[in-house]
Amino acid sequence: MNRSNTSAPLCQAPDSEIRSPKIAFPSGAVDCHAHVCGPATEFPYASERIYTPPDATLETYRLLINMLHVDRAVLVQPSVYGTDNRAMLAALKQYPEQFRGVAVISSNPNETTDKELESLHQAGVRGIRCNIVDVADPSAGLPIKNLKQLANKIKPFGWHLELLMHVNEYPSLAKIFEDFPNNFASVESKSRTKPLTSLVSLANLWTICMISIICKSIGLSSIRIISIASTTISTN
Repeated sequence: MNRSNTSAPLCQAPDSEIRSPKIAFPSGAVDCHAHVCGPATEFPYASERIYTPPDATLETYRLLINMLHVDRAVLVQPSVYGTDNRAMLAALKQYPEQFRGVAVISSNPNETTDKELESLHQAGVRGIRCNIVDVADPSAGLPIKNLKQLANKIKPFGWHLELLMHVNEYPSLAKIFEDFPNNFASVESKSRTKPLTSLVSLANLWTICMISIICKSIGLSSIRIISIASTTISTN
């Protein structure tokens, strides 16, 4: 596949200066949402991506979490790789005791076999992600029927289904998700809206995640509140 995409703009690189937090994280702390990007020469980005990240390699990330005294992490497949999970799987293989993963597979449940899911499970994957935000054409929206079938398909593995979406665009989310399997887990959103808060009462939705906040007290410019679901998968 041709992985070049001159129309996908470069995004800003992270701050290379690593600073220790002003408070100590507790023993057993888990980063519940991190991406590994690159090296692009080894793991080229998908041609359909909408941005091009600088390399954010596994070893650079490990330097960061070691400095922060974070023991374990959940590596989430970024949109720039589409369904090519090789970079994340390579990280899981290199540090199987430290990391678990959330993969991206086809939204068509018939395109992924149980054998392929079992292989991902053995590699350390504990969930799948559906991203309808960082895509070239977000107008298609949530593939609800397919997602429900996928949730049932991954249920025997104890996985969760993670969604990245703008909840304000779906005022009836609670109704949509009320009959999803019990393993349906987490919604990523960047806004506090009524559709978001209405999901809290659902038994099959473990928590709400990714509300960006400023937290200067620990010496970080920003942290993200991530789901208990991701924390849970990092321990098994």
